[in-house]
Amino acid sequence: MSKSSSCPSTSWCCYTRRNTATARNHHPTTDPPPPFPPVPDVPIVLDPTSCSHPFLRVSQPTQCVDCKTILDPLSAQHTHRFDIEKQWLHQIQTEEERTAQDVERHGAMVHRCGVSVKWLLAFTHKHDLWEWPTWKVNRLIIKPATMATRCRYAHLPEMKPFVGPATVFLSHCWGAPFKDVVTASMANARNDRFVWLDIFAVRQWTGRDADLCFEHVIKRCQAMIVSISLHQELRPEKPMTPWELHALYQEKIELIRRKVSVWRLWCIVEMAAALAHQIPLIVWSGTATGPATGSTATGPATGPATGPATGPATGTVCRQNDHQVPNYDRLEGMQLVGWLLRNVDIRTAGCSSEIDRDFHFNLMAQKHQDIYDVNYQICKALVAAHEATAAECTEVEAAMCGEPEALHMLMDTTYKSFDNASIVNALRAAVAYGQSTLVSNLLDLVTVDHVERWSCGTEGHYRRLVWTAVQLDHVGICRQLLVKGLSAHQFGGDNAETTLSVAVMNESVEMVVLLLEHGASFESELGVELGMTHWYDEEDGTLEEIWERLLRRGTAGEGGGGTCTKETKEY
Repeated sequence: MSKSSSCPSTSWCCYTRRNTATARNHHPTTDPPPPFPPVPDVPIVLDPTSCSHPFLRVSQPTQCVDCKTILDPLSAQHTHRFDIEKQWLHQIQTEEERTAQDVERHGAMVHRCGVSVKWLLAFTHKHDLWEWPTWKVNRLIIKPATMATRCRYAHLPEMKPFVGPATVFLSHCWGAPFKDVVTASMANARNDRFVWLDIFAVRQWTGRDADLCFEHVIKRCQAMIVSISLHQELRPEKPMTPWELHALYQEKIELIRRKVSVWRLWCIVEMAAALAHQIPLIVWSGTATGPATGSTATGPATGPATGPATGPATGTVCRQNDHQVPNYDRLEGMQLVGWLLRNVDIRTAGCSSEIDRDFHFNLMAQKHQDIYDVNYQICKALVAAHEATAAECTEVEAAMCGEPEALHMLMDTTYKSFDNASIVNALRAAVAYGQSTLVSNLLDLVTVDHVERWSCGTEGHYRRLVWTAVQLDHVGICRQLLVKGLSAHQFGGDNAETTLSVAVMNESVEMVVLLLEHGASFESELGVELGMTHWYDEEDGTLEEIWERLLRRGTAGEGGGGTCTKETKEY
């Protein structure tokens, strides 16, 4: 089993009460504030007649970043400028020569450019970046700070104490608020979590090509957090029906292509790499509420790794040492994720550079990656994230990042208080994310009384456990739940489809056989047809007849893993 297929932690019961208390009672340290790299003042000038063209675009090195003017390298006015650019390019290529030829070695080096979440929070406060989009952070902070040497920000001398191998890869959109990705990186995070953020780890200058080995960085991480910011124009002013929401999002499709990460080509490539290497995808969709009143920029960025730095994703503002961490409303973004999982189409993904677009699609072709399959896998990941977000259990997500302390605290509390709601919420998240080891550990806390109530449905949405496992084709996890005694005959989805119906729709032979072995039956399907809708039409026959035809055709088992098809992307 790969390191990412399940939580790397040991059994929860090995976590002592002393360790639990340490994590719970973490106190601020009194370390001095970190020495941030100096940032020269290089203002943005949009008027071409007065712009000095301080920075050129990396993907189009003849165009000014600010005023968008195309400079002529052959003109007398710009000849000296481009001579300097050539010298810099030669110097960078010479520096990279040792590692650039070996992509594994270079990927390992870039992976070590992760930054501490404590430092990241202090950095955001220091420069007051809460209302800035990420591109502005890069333009006004990162590029000026590195212009003297054109190095990676993480390689500036002042950064040495705060840089290390990343455990979490952050995928985000440069057009979205920087505060969203910062806050998403910190939920139940230990102080020693190191996150990989491209603006710090990638050289933001021409000659950075070797740094774009993201796949070799991602496969070295424990998890990927995808930050999906909810733009103000994508927030309904009043309650809307699904059809009204669809109309709203379709009307704003160009905004979505610019601002929503899962519709940005770079982010799609990153997510595809994570899925290819079985790195868990954790999706945070919503909005950070901005810096809390009274927050300061003088707190420490170093100190012992003594437990969770922040609390739940919803509720009061939390603190990490002397810095306040904004609240993040994930539930607000669930409607957008629910729409994205049905409509995202990577063929129309936004990309600021046609050169980058051609590069990525050509690379997919070279790797023999089917574009529909990549789209399908991303949709499936969004389904899992949507279900996990509804469970509101960030402790499971922290464990997926290699930090099990918060989950151990929750399990210890649950064990003592018999709080079955906490068990089920954690199980919902672990099942959705396909974390079999976590599911096993959580099921150890489940009593016969729990199972009896869950199986007969008196616990409401708790009965979705088996249904979610079936929906996402997690056969092994579904077997764990059924062996524990949960009912195989459950309902879920917009149309209250049964687990057996969903397994047939997925064309998953193994799942159908498993359900039938544990009490599901086609006869039960006949008993619940009245008043329900199905994914199949009446003229198709009964579900059993459809299944028999699939078996005869020999097509069953080729699909699976979600309730959508690659061609239609419909859920």
